Amino acid sequence: VVNTAGGLVGGDKISVEVIVEKKANALVTTQSAEKVYRSAGTDAKIEINLIVEAGSWLEYLPQETILFEGSRLRRQTHVNVERDGKLIAGEIVVFGRLGYGEHFQTGLIHDGWEIIRDGKLVWVDALHMQDDIASIIADPACFDGAVSMATTVYIGPDAEDNLPVVQKFLESLNSGVLSSVTCVNGILIIRWLSKDILDLRNDFCAFWRAFRNKIAGLPAKLPRLWNM
Repeated sequence: VVNTAGGLVGGDKISVEVIVEKKANALVTTQSAEKVYRSAGTDAKIEINLIVEAGSWLEYLPQETILFEGSRLRRQTHVNVERDGKLIAGEIVVFGRLGYGEHFQTGLIHDGWEIIRDGKLVWVDALHMQDDIASIIADPACFDGAVSMATTVYIGPDAEDNLPVVQKFLESLNSGVLSSVTCVNGILIIRWLSKDILDLRNDFCAFWRAFRNKIAGLPAKLPRLWNM
C-alpha cells in the first residue's frame, strides 16, 4: 500500500479494502511509516476493511504510524473472518517525532477495531485520547511515559490453543518492553508498550516472524521493506 502524499493532513480521508477469497493467501504491508501531520483543526480519517473468506490466510502488516504534535487522526479497522479463515493484523503507533525531540502532547487519536467472525460481532476496542494527551501519556496508570504502543490480533480456529505458546514467547523478549496477551472469544490480542520505539519495533518484528512460521509454516522473516 503506497501513500503517494507521504503523509496525512487534517481533512484527508483514506479507505483501504482487502478481500482474500476462498483458499487464498495474502500479505499486505506498506512502503514506509505513515506520518500524520499537525492539523489546523480537522481530522484525518482512515477506514480499513479486511475480509477473509473460508480457508484463507491474511497478514495485514502496515509499518508504524507516527503522530506529529498537534495531529488529529481517526482510524477504524473493520475485520470480517469467515469460518476457518485466519488473520493476523497489527499496528504500531508512535507518539511524536522522537528523532526531533518532539512528542505527541495535544491533538486527537481515535483508533478503533471491530471484528466479526462468522457473522457475529466478537470484539470491539478503541483507543481515544484528545486535547491534553501529554498528561495521559505521563500518568503511571495509563502509559507511564511510553513513546510507542503496538497491537496485534490473531483470529483462527487454533487461537486459544496458541495462548500459552505466545505467553512463553513474550517472556523471552526484551525485558524493557511491556507486553501481554489474552484470548477473547477466540481472538488472541497482544499488546506492547515501550519507552523506546526501536526496542518495541524489534520485539514486534521478532514475534511476527516466529508466529507466522508457527501458525502458517511460512518463512520466519518479514517483507524486505521492513528492513530498509
